[in-house]
Amino acid sequence: MYIMTSIVDEVPSVDNSGILLSVIAILISIISLVLESYTNKKNKMLDVEAEIIKTVYDKYLITNIPNARREIKHTGEKVISTDNFIQVLNDLRLDSLFYEYKDINFYNFIKNETQKLENYVIDNEIMDNSSYLKYEKKIAASIEAIYNEIINKQLGKRNYKLRLVNFFKENYIVIFLIIIIIILLVYISTLFM
Repeated sequence: MYIMTSIVDEVPSVDNSGILLSVIAILISIISLVLESYTNKKNKMLDVEAEIIKTVYDKYLITNIPNARREIKHTGEKVISTDNFIQVLNDLRLDSLFYEYKDINFYNFIKNETQKLENYVIDNEIMDNSSYLKYEKKIAASIEAIYNEIINKQLGKRNYKLRLVNFFKENYIVIFLIIIIIILLVYISTLFM
């Protein structure tokens, strides 16, 4: 009987704050696992999308657009050899059709920017030397905008507002759990004061 009493006396008493802290630690562990899983999933999706963009657009960025642009010449009175450049812009639009269903904003940007550039090239075939300098700058600026959009897409950069909204839509449970944990921590801190 004495042995039994001494064993029971050695068992530490557990108070509510210890249990609550243990529960909070478990919740934090679960949340960190969920966030890590989410981050890994997002990174894999970005890698797949980057590979798709590389496959579709590398030939345009590295070869087709620069070569077709280089063919455009000015005779002093008019611009010649624009047919290949216009065809490359059409091909770029066609090869971007996948994004009409995957990312409509990206698709619309590529479609609209290439169409504007194509119209500009077609509408400005007759010009003098001074106008040709403006023409070259306008074409260079449009090509740069197209390149930037494609590269940003490949790097996973998107509209930050849309990114924030999507984050909250996809993670509302985790955000809810974090809010509960914060409320519990505030409650616990009031118990010890």
